[in-house]
Amino acid sequence: MPSTRRDRFATTQTEATTHTEAPSDSRGAKIRPWVNWTLALLTVPAAVGVVLFGLGVFMSYAACSDQSCPPRAPSGIWLEAVWFGSPVVAGLAIIISFFTARRRHGIVVPLCAWALLVADLALLASYTQP
Repeated sequence: MPSTRRDRFATTQTEATTHTEAPSDSRGAKIRPWVNWTLALLTVPAAVGVVLFGLGVFMSYAACSDQSCPPRAPSGIWLEAVWFGSPVVAGLAIIISFFTARRRHGIVVPLCAWALLVADLALLASYTQP
């Protein structure tokens, strides 16, 4: 009787080793880095667009005198953070994507960068002159 228990264990052990499953995410693993890098690299032209839009917004205040335009534009460090923050976000997205592009949730990095760029654009649009 002990020999049959051992044989039964041996057959189940060999069956378990011969039935290895291929990863079901093989196609996603090939596409994931391409999508991640495409989104990360597209943050650069988006950041350039945000900076140019900010330039247009703040140049619209150049013709204003104290009486004709309300002082709605940010100044000092806030101006620099809002205006020049988008290239920093794009650069950080690319740098961090070097480490996260092939990971399962690495897409979060460029998506967060895009969300910050959209928020920056919305903030700059709130400062436009009527």
